[in-house]
Amino acid sequence: MMKHYRKVSAISTAAMMLCAALPAFPAAAASDVPSWVPTDFEQAVAFQNSYGDSHAEDGVYCIVARIGNMQGAICTETLAGGDAECLFRSDITYEAKDGMPDLSKMSAKERAEWEAKLAEQGMIEAYNKDVHYFVSVWKPTADISSVKVNRQYSAADGSTESDPVTYSFFASSNGTEVEETGWRAIVPDCETEYDRFLQEHGNIYATKGSGVADLILAGTVNYSTGADMSMGVSIGNRALVPTVTLNCRAQGMTEPAPGTAEKIVQYYPIDYDDSFIPEGRLKAQIEWTNAMHEVTNTQTAYYDVRRDHSSTDDWISLEPVEKEDAEKLPDWVPQTASDACEFRNAYGSTHVEDDLICIVTRHDSSDFKRLPLLGCGDYDTLLDEWYRDAEAKDDGTWRSMYGHYHVTVYKPKEAKTVVFYDYENDQQGEVKDEDQYIFAVNEDLHVTEADWRGFVPDCSDEYDAFIRREGSDAGLGESGVYGSICNIDGVGSYLVMTARNDGFAGIYMDGQATMDGKKLKLTNVECSYEYDGPEPTDQPSYFALYSKITKPGKITASFSQTYHGEKDHFTVEKTLTAAKSAETGAITVTRDDKEALPDWIPNDAASGKAFYQKYGAYHTEKGIICLCLPYEKSDSVYYVLDSPGSLGDFAAHKVVSSHDYAASVDGNNVEKGYHVVVIKVSEPGNVGMKWVKVTQKGDTRELECKNVLFFTADKDLNIKSGDDDAFAFLPKNYDEAKAFDGENWPISVQDGVIVCCGETNVTTGYEIIPEFAGSAGADIVRTESYSYTPDPTMDGGNSTYRFFVVKPEQKGLLKVTLRHAREWDRFDGRVLMTKYYAVGDDLSLTEVEITAGDIDGDRKTTTSDLVAVTKYVTGQGALSEKQFFAADLRNDNAVNAADLSVMKRWLMEIKNPPPPAN
Repeated sequence: MMKHYRKVSAISTAAMMLCAALPAFPAAAASDVPSWVPTDFEQAVAFQNSYGDSHAEDGVYCIVARIGNMQGAICTETLAGGDAECLFRSDITYEAKDGMPDLSKMSAKERAEWEAKLAEQGMIEAYNKDVHYFVSVWKPTADISSVKVNRQYSAADGSTESDPVTYSFFASSNGTEVEETGWRAIVPDCETEYDRFLQEHGNIYATKGSGVADLILAGTVNYSTGADMSMGVSIGNRALVPTVTLNCRAQGMTEPAPGTAEKIVQYYPIDYDDSFIPEGRLKAQIEWTNAMHEVTNTQTAYYDVRRDHSSTDDWISLEPVEKEDAEKLPDWVPQTASDACEFRNAYGSTHVEDDLICIVTRHDSSDFKRLPLLGCGDYDTLLDEWYRDAEAKDDGTWRSMYGHYHVTVYKPKEAKTVVFYDYENDQQGEVKDEDQYIFAVNEDLHVTEADWRGFVPDCSDEYDAFIRREGSDAGLGESGVYGSICNIDGVGSYLVMTARNDGFAGIYMDGQATMDGKKLKLTNVECSYEYDGPEPTDQPSYFALYSKITKPGKITASFSQTYHGEKDHFTVEKTLTAAKSAETGAITVTRDDKEALPDWIPNDAASGKAFYQKYGAYHTEKGIICLCLPYEKSDSVYYVLDSPGSLGDFAAHKVVSSHDYAASVDGNNVEKGYHVVVIKVSEPGNVGMKWVKVTQKGDTRELECKNVLFFTADKDLNIKSGDDDAFAFLPKNYDEAKAFDGENWPISVQDGVIVCCGETNVTTGYEIIPEFAGSAGADIVRTESYSYTPDPTMDGGNSTYRFFVVKPEQKGLLKVTLRHAREWDRFDGRVLMTKYYAVGDDLSLTEVEITAGDIDGDRKTTTSDLVAVTKYVTGQGALSEKQFFAADLRNDNAVNAADLSVMKRWLMEIKNPPPPAN
């Protein structure tokens, strides 16, 4: 692989110009060290503002490391490759100038007075007390071409960084010319280099590359206005992670004030040897938003990632693509083999969107020749590409699990049914496999799938959606027998049966059907998860059976389950009726056991919304429970009712209906709507359900229980919610929530449990976040949100009340803290309240008063309290749990030197200390 280095003549030229502007440097410790090498604090600051961390010139390489907020930290540097002599090392700390003393040499009282003066002058932090620079200069030997230096930090406690920082440079054969290599040679890491980079290359820059191609994104955002910025690089549906993210801001005595502009750079090396990055269309985008999260500006660039497989130099390139050409096809059209695999998991072999037809087929065997699709109808071919799986061999052969994807995209040009024929021949030219795809086109050239693929699931995602929409038969898990509910463009009606096999558990399903005593031919459609990695997965196998019904009659359909070869381990049988419409002549298929549901049960998104506004999450009538819960579903996150009736399942019941009714899809492709489940109870007892958040991460799913609902049926099958008794104090609507919050904000005890409540703001991202500490432990047993907006599936505004019901786990002491902050940065906010409770054997709650800083219990902070905390921090004493909480002055559930420092400051400045900081 070719070496990755860059010329820096432009940087060197700029460096010479900047030297004239820098202050005069005193003579270095070694005669071979150039005058531009910093030897005092101001020069080190100027160096970093001009060059960043490193600079090569005059035959030497200089590294300037800034060490901040690490009292007692030590920086060490060692050679990691090549050979070079270290001419100069220096540890530079701040020296008092212009009447400003060195705070590190002051007493605590003097230091506090000076810090207060600095704060009045707008200097947020007296930063010199914690910052110093480590400077080193390296000169390579004459016969060395490449040198690497590792820099590592050791903290005051002796711990070191796990990953050292590496610097690399290149020396000519005579040792007189030195150049930076690696990403520092091309990626700006200071304001001067950032400004020059934007002037020369703009916000997005890519090299064509050889071995490694470089992609750099750079943008400026000013957070003081509430604005924000996001950078992202993706290839197909796969997001790339930057190797380096830098904040190129000016160095100085203090940290930049909060809200000042940030100049941010992200670096993406596209390496030939990186199998994670496939060939295909790469998209780089920077997006700026204002305080209202509205997009104010976007910059986008497209590149084709290509590898030269025939080159001995392992060539990789990023070829720019005009935006008009890149955006000719929608993002959902596959552009790589990985995209094609994801497409087939999401849609199966066909998908219709934007009035385009996309067909993706997979071919695993080199013994067969797949011929181009042949179609009937008038259409334009927008794409006809073969994408090779990353693991396919160069000689054109495959292992059985790998192959080629054939991706075609068509745009119909006339109102006429379009049919495509797909087939392949063996080596003798005989047809071994064939298929057809039928699409209907109306007068507006709107396209729909007009065969069984329009409603029979043929991939894992469609299978999951079908089950959620149509429900499943109890006892068979995610399986069921269904009749079609629509007649697509006169194509006909279908009997549909779906099931799930789990070979790992030895469970297999088999289906059969008869019509008027004659056996029906059932076509098997694979719905299994496709995987394009090097190893197969243990994903369960899904399948669907279907049969086209063309005449009236009586249908009997059944599934039989085998468990490790045991026949008929479980069998379910359903009867259906196929009827012919007297008006249209169309055949419809319905299940005989499908029960008529009351009119008040929702059957679409609009009635789901009305139900939720009238009843809330559920409503019961004699023998019937109807749950109507708002949900949101994106590519990776959605909400489901997990195993209805799986909790406290003592009442005989069955799920007679389970549907998702989509209300809208927002700009981030997040579907929002209502999940409606109808349960019929036939015996007295208890029924429980879990509302679960499901997050898809790669091949795994993470489950998070959001709520639990319990219902009790009496002997007359009258049903009431167990929650109505257990949590009767909870509000029922927004107005009650507002009143409750006004009386009990933010932490109160209600009926033996702790209730945390407060107002949250979805627009800014600030939430009500409870936190717990102490030996008693605690768990959130219920959460509720009450929004002013009438539709809870829409984004909230600035008036939404959230409630957490908290229950202790055991006897002990419990600390409850409620924050108003962002979930991803809890300390960027404020503590609303902290309360302490003594939990008894019966889990009863008694509030305990704990005064911050009061260790000895005299309700004030004195030197005796300081001595007790000092002994604890130094390992010479112990604190009880109550004393520990009193000593935790920073409210971070830890007692250390930081709390000791706060207590010292209190004693020096004021008699009565304030409450703990955030």
